[in-house]
Amino acid sequence: MAFDRLSIAGPDEAVRPQELAALSDRYPFVEWSILYGHPIEPLRRFPTVAWIRELTEISNERARTTGSPLRLSLHLCGAAVTSLIRDQGDGLTEILPLIPSFQRIQLNVNYCKVAAALPTLPRVLRKLRPAPQFIVQLNGKAINEEVGENLRSHGLDVAFLYDASGGQGVTPERWQAPKGDYCGYAGGLSLSNIETQIPRIREAAGSARVYLDLEAGARDAQDRFDMDAVKLLLEVVAPHIDA
Repeated sequence: MAFDRLSIAGPDEAVRPQELAALSDRYPFVEWSILYGHPIEPLRRFPTVAWIRELTEISNERARTTGSPLRLSLHLCGAAVTSLIRDQGDGLTEILPLIPSFQRIQLNVNYCKVAAALPTLPRVLRKLRPAPQFIVQLNGKAINEEVGENLRSHGLDVAFLYDASGGQGVTPERWQAPKGDYCGYAGGLSLSNIETQIPRIREAAGSARVYLDLEAGARDAQDRFDMDAVKLLLEVVAPHIDA
């Protein structure tokens, strides 16, 4: 297994974008996964568009001066993701100009509820430029895997993310074998267990390239983004990064 990034979801206005950038300088393997879901912002985990814009401007400036932007992914939720899938403008107007600053986009959606729009989804997603990698969660529903494989068959770059807990932060008894040559793993990862779970994931992943994803593990007991926990997580994970 080649373990190339830790994706931390849910940075919000409890932290400034400059603080995330400083951690990226020290730990280049970290990916900041930003949640956006019109009209449910700015709740916890969902920063305002102004905050997201500030983060992308920092990343774009890094790209211009060093050739290396911040690692950023955008997790589209709620009306934003359904608007994208249905090729509608509602829910995307503010975020659409910022999408090119994200290397990856995760579609957080119940695909059964947008089934009528799925035949045209490859065409819709191909309109996004520069072409991002799309993340499709594998949570036990057959339709999710079908959507991902269909996107791949149309030439789109897709990474599957195993999260059998459906975002509930529950660590599985057994990690799945990877789907494809690049795959993500999520489910209850936190400071208390990530160092013991990495060897288990390595065993399951075999020769595949993988990344780890966590959200609840970066929050405190009051559900606030916890920079102290994030710094410790990055310190613990750093020796395990392969590339």
